[in-house]
Amino acid sequence: MADELDAYYFRSILQSGTHRVAFYDQDAGFAVIYDTDGQGNLVFPGREYSGWRPSWTHITTVRLPESAKHSDFSAILMYDQAAGHGEIHECDGEGGLSLIREEDGWRTSWTHVIGDSFSGTGVLFYEQPTSHCEVYMVTGDDNGFGFEQGAEKENLPSATDIIPGELRVGRFKLSFLRPS
Repeated sequence: MADELDAYYFRSILQSGTHRVAFYDQDAGFAVIYDTDGQGNLVFPGREYSGWRPSWTHITTVRLPESAKHSDFSAILMYDQAAGHGEIHECDGEGGLSLIREEDGWRTSWTHVIGDSFSGTGVLFYEQPTSHCEVYMVTGDDNGFGFEQGAEKENLPSATDIIPGELRVGRFKLSFLRPS
């Protein structure tokens, strides 16, 4: 495992309000998911995952539709930009993940993939060179999941970072950080 891991925060909404943090080492294809104690501390040991693609370029959280039996938990969406491949893994509330959807044929030009487990099932895909974005909603139920395109917007501000906010269609709110 490399010395430096990228951290991805996601929350599983449980009766206890458990929060989890995922660390991903892209070079090694390795991830660890830790619980937190509500006071800023990680709970050890974490749950380890090896054999992940070393080509995941974006990992974000998303909520599953309410019609899903485990909709109380976040899911993580992983995107491999070069391959145009995406996957959704459902969280089980105990730090476990299971693949529930994978697709090929995604654009290879998305520079940002932003989801937020607090804002519903929306995921924003942003292309920095053209300032183009599209929002897709995760749809489905226990029989299968998919994506439905929502909003599409051209000529947004050029952004190096995008802070997640309300990504619902009809309530399109984003925060952009401009390069200094």
